[in-house]
Amino acid sequence: MKRLLPCPYTAYRKTRWYRRLVAGEFILQFDQSPEREVIIDAIAERMLNANDLETWKNRIRELCMVNRATWESYSPGSLLAQLRRERRQYLQGKAIIPWRTSGFHEAITLWNPEESAQSLVIIPDLYDSAPLDVQVQRLRSPWGAQSNYLVCLPASCTSKQQITEETHTIPDAIEIPAQTIHKLAGQGKIVCADIWYAMAFLQEGIDIVACLDRREWFTAALYQESVFEAPEHHLPSETFFSSILHPVKSPGTIRMFRYMKSQKERYVPCGVERTITMDEQTPLWLTSLQKSQKLSIETGYYLQSESGEWVKTPDLHDGAIHAAMVMMDADMVHLEPMLFEGKASPLAVSYSNGGLFSSFNYYFTENLKAWYASYDPRPIPWKDFILDYYAIRVGETLKESVPLYHKTLLGYSTDGRLFSSDGNWTEITLSIGSSIFHFAEDGKDSQTSAQLHRPDNPDHIIGEEMWCTTFIHDYVWDVRRGPVMVPPFGVVVTSTHKLCEPGIKAVWKVTWQNLPVSKESIAWISGGLNALVKNGINVVETIEKAYHHLVSEGWYTKASILTQETQLTQHGVQPRTCIGSFKNKIVVVSITGRDPCSKGATFTQEASLAQYLVTKKDPDASLDFLVNLDGGASSVLGCSKDQESYCLLTKPSPSITNPAGQPRCVPSLLSIHFKENHHNET
Repeated sequence: MKRLLPCPYTAYRKTRWYRRLVAGEFILQFDQSPEREVIIDAIAERMLNANDLETWKNRIRELCMVNRATWESYSPGSLLAQLRRERRQYLQGKAIIPWRTSGFHEAITLWNPEESAQSLVIIPDLYDSAPLDVQVQRLRSPWGAQSNYLVCLPASCTSKQQITEETHTIPDAIEIPAQTIHKLAGQGKIVCADIWYAMAFLQEGIDIVACLDRREWFTAALYQESVFEAPEHHLPSETFFSSILHPVKSPGTIRMFRYMKSQKERYVPCGVERTITMDEQTPLWLTSLQKSQKLSIETGYYLQSESGEWVKTPDLHDGAIHAAMVMMDADMVHLEPMLFEGKASPLAVSYSNGGLFSSFNYYFTENLKAWYASYDPRPIPWKDFILDYYAIRVGETLKESVPLYHKTLLGYSTDGRLFSSDGNWTEITLSIGSSIFHFAEDGKDSQTSAQLHRPDNPDHIIGEEMWCTTFIHDYVWDVRRGPVMVPPFGVVVTSTHKLCEPGIKAVWKVTWQNLPVSKESIAWISGGLNALVKNGINVVETIEKAYHHLVSEGWYTKASILTQETQLTQHGVQPRTCIGSFKNKIVVVSITGRDPCSKGATFTQEASLAQYLVTKKDPDASLDFLVNLDGGASSVLGCSKDQESYCLLTKPSPSITNPAGQPRCVPSLLSIHFKENHHNET
């Protein structure tokens, strides 16, 4: 064996694993501090108030930043032990949350490998707070007491008692040297319950028959595939959203990843960074569609000169970005948003005739939840939901929510036209019970004392001595005497009398300015987006224009900024995805970011590159509009077809809970599926 197991953390330098330490209850990232920093201690967050928690995080920051060389010399487990010792001292005798709340206990249930195990080597998760004897019992239970298994604690792990902080009797566990593990790997099968050990084994050429880990997204990165549970969604059944959600396919609570072969190119031992080469060939079904001349795909690295001109480069250059564009005739596809019950992996989406999946709209993000909870004691009823306005046609009726911000709309008509417009309205009508209110642009109802308050200034206290009815989409969340604060994800109607009881459904109707289609022909509209090109004009052509345009859209109010996990600044370099249209064409462009080979793009670069890619295919073309979709870790563009392997056209970026950069599980996607007649023509 070349090194102790597991590897010291510095061994993961220049890999995505290095960006975020994930061990036990901690998730830490400091490589881009202070712009992007992650400090999560799941146990401390349950025990400490906001001020004490921030003090503890400062101590973690000091340990990991000031003593960076020491931190990097630790293995992930050793650093975890150090952090736990420091936390125990900081808490000064406060009782630690029992191990039964650990991720291991919650996530790994009885599992069955669906095959006989003649010789099984089980390695527990030495870094979880669950006692090892409990882990072993859970891991070995499917085989019974007579099975020929070995529970192994690698001899290099001499600090296991220190790591678990308790002494436990581990039935049938033995300590074995590394060379014996090699031998057993050749004779039997190794099961790992800890990702860091699995990665170290792969580095040493040891194949793993299965890996169980509560951080399923972390393990999935080694497999280039995912197994996810569908988290419970919290949309009340009274809201119309509940009827249009797609269920998330779930394998249940079993989280097992099989056959981690160190020699197979598909698996990436230790998360070693791959360059962004499109080595996954474009599927044959998609290639055949391109022959119709109604679909074209362009991928590669692009470099922008000082004069602003773009050029495709076959080699990697500093400053080059990786991008993919799909351009298609509008009449060959059908577009619709996919909203999920919880969060779903984009890789779970498939189409009978083939289709594309892309980022869509911004959702309720963790930083927004934390900020909101700090000033409003009312518990949040939703786990994930769309922000701003959404409308969808159900039968003959267009069901609408209430618009929160004056931001760009993206819509689709019943005759297959994709359009965009400003998010400016002249009147919002609210029907609730037997009452009807008509709110003008100033938020006032001309016939009553009722007034609509939007979340532009969420620090503003409203409704003193008034009845305050808080709406989220079409659902009455809260009714009480004021004062209240307007949540960044809803609106408040103040009135002199009580409008209704909580839990009922409201009906909203919005009169929009300058919609390019009639409301009777709308299939769906989504709000809360930002325009890059409007009416053929690039409104983010320069940094200065981008700033003024974002101000005009209202992106720089406090609530608006906090609705974005990747805050939208005019100069921010991030992964991006956008959609636009010209003539009868629909264009989707996605840009890889947060990667050593492709840092990402600003809004200005995104719009400029999209126009360059369109012009490259059609020299006379000019985009009518271009709208920025969800970016950051949610940015994705790929294709899928039933019975075929998916293909990702850009490389997803890491996120807080996804350090390896697998396609992020999201509550929404934009689905673009090919119509059957066009597929058959080829």
